[in-house]
Amino acid sequence: MEPLERFIDAFAANLSTPLMYDSGQAHFGFRYAKPDHRHFCLLKSIRAVSALNAAILLAQQGYCQEIGVLIRTIVECTSHIKYVVSDPAKPDAIDADIERYVTEYFSDFARNSSSDFRRPRIKQNAVHQAIGTELKRSNSKNDAEDRFAGVEPSELFSNIYLTYSNYVHARYPEVMDMYGGVPGHFHLRGMRGTPKDIENLETLDAFVTQVSQTLKLLVLKLNLKVLVARDSLLSSWYHTN
Repeated sequence: MEPLERFIDAFAANLSTPLMYDSGQAHFGFRYAKPDHRHFCLLKSIRAVSALNAAILLAQQGYCQEIGVLIRTIVECTSHIKYVVSDPAKPDAIDADIERYVTEYFSDFARNSSSDFRRPRIKQNAVHQAIGTELKRSNSKNDAEDRFAGVEPSELFSNIYLTYSNYVHARYPEVMDMYGGVPGHFHLRGMRGTPKDIENLETLDAFVTQVSQTLKLLVLKLNLKVLVARDSLLSSWYHTN
């Protein structure tokens, strides 16, 4: 996790410092003066890395259901990052959608009452479609198209998203997964010491890799190689598959 945290610190320091915002009513807090797509990617990255650190702590006590909820957050954050930094060679209409999406995200800046809330108009499925199309385009460039023939990336993204959404919404099979032991009972204080421990570690390993790859994508797409070059740990992280 250290290189991921170091990268975020360097990325944040490369942007403007947040300012204290006071609405003059009930709400105040830090905000960026003129946020753009870079700030969007930074904030989503921060949330993903923080969620990973929290999931690691939960894994120590075997809280597999709660890990699933955090993984759902990570899946969403990384997909939003990929959507926003997707290839600029897309049609103008798609680029306009991305710009509007970022603008809408930062328009939701007040929390004085429920009337302040702003929900983005873009649907998660549209995000999956966009990044799936970009992945297929990339595969055609690097000769991976034949290996993934018949595979629809957008469906894979949606399947992962829906799988972990089941933990957020406490779906029937997922909650029943908390039952077991001798005598049988529901585990209310985690499932440490059960086969779930290995499953949790395998899940976390996969998503640490996913977040790491997403941050490396930011280095490439946002021209942040200079930040990586200044730090030997980050340089080693970036150039390691």
